[in-house]
Amino acid sequence: ATEIGGSAIDWQVPCMEANYIENHDDRTAKNFFEKWFRPYKVFDDEWNQHGLLTGYFQIELEGSKQRHGKFKHPIYRKPPNLDTLKGSSSNKARLYSMHIQGSGILKLKEGGHLNLGFEDHNGYRFRGISQALRERGLKFESADRMMEWLHAHPLEAKEVMESDPSYVFFKPVEGTNAVGGHGAPLNPERSLAIDYGLYPYGTPIWVSTTLPDNSIFQGRDYKRLFIAQDTG
Repeated sequence: ATEIGGSAIDWQVPCMEANYIENHDDRTAKNFFEKWFRPYKVFDDEWNQHGLLTGYFQIELEGSKQRHGKFKHPIYRKPPNLDTLKGSSSNKARLYSMHIQGSGILKLKEGGHLNLGFEDHNGYRFRGISQALRERGLKFESADRMMEWLHAHPLEAKEVMESDPSYVFFKPVEGTNAVGGHGAPLNPERSLAIDYGLYPYGTPIWVSTTLPDNSIFQGRDYKRLFIAQDTG
C-alpha cells in the first residue's frame, strides 16, 4: 500500500461539502475538485507517462440455475461454499470473458435474468491468454472472433484458458449495473478499475488519452474525470 489518498480524516470535510452541493453542473464540479484536490502525473518505473487504457463491458451468457444438458460450466461462489452452484453456463469461452470482466448477466433458461458480480478471487495474478494463443500461431481481429474460436475448439480452448491461473468467484447482485470492488454500482465512462495496492477506492483520477482510430471513435482525444471504483 502507498500513502496516496491520505487518511480517512482528510476526506471528511470535502465529503461533507459534497453532500451539500445543490448545483450538479460542470462548473460547480470543476470548482469543487480544483478546490480540494491537487493533481499528480502518473509515470511507470521507467518514467514513461504513456499507458494502455482498456474498456469494460458486462457480458451476457445463456445459463440455468441447474446443471444439465449444455449448461455444464459451473459458476462458483466464494469458498467455503465452493460446491454450491449459483448457476451454470452453456458457453465456457464467454464464461472466461466474465472472469476477466468481473461481472455478467445470466439469461436463464428458466426465464428472467441473474445478475452476477465479483465476490472474490483465488489469489493468483491475472495472466491472460494472449501468450498461449500466440504460441499456437493465433491472432484475432477482435475479442468476439477470439471467443468464437475458443467456443469452436473446446479441447484446445481448455488448455489455453487454463494457462491463466486466476479464478473469480461470483455472487448475485441487485440492479442492472455491474458492482465494482468498491461495492458501488459502476457508471459508464466514470468508473475506473485500479490497482488497489496503489490507489485507494474513491480516488478521483483524470484520464487523458486517444481513442482507437476506427469507424466509431476515429482516433479522437478523450479526456475526463473518473472515480476509482473497481479493481483491475
